Amino acid sequence: MIPAVISPYVSRKISIGRMKELFLTGESFDTVQAYDFGFLYSRDCDLDSLIDKVMEGAPFAQGCIKRLLSDENREMIAKRDSALAELITQIREGSECQEGINSFMKKRSPSWSKK
Repeated sequence: MIPAVISPYVSRKISIGRMKELFLTGESFDTVQAYDFGFLYSRDCDLDSLIDKVMEGAPFAQGCIKRLLSDENREMIAKRDSALAELITQIREGSECQEGINSFMKKRSPSWSKK
């Protein structure tokens, strides 16, 4: 067997050199090392307790959470955020926004207002 299934997840946490070492040697590691690699979020983690907590969760919901946090979704969110930033910049630099800001600062109605 090869660690193909976990390799995309492991590669996000550790260097390719360390990944090669672990994969080629099959070296096991304890929770302290797992924390140091970035696989765990608490150095004092009781792995059995963590597994028990995960096993208490609803399987379908957990699958949805995994898909939500997948690389594909993160890329989609990053693209959306980038498009949103471009839109905000376009609006902010436009003459309409400048007029709105100026009228607000001068405590007057903007030019498009019917008041």
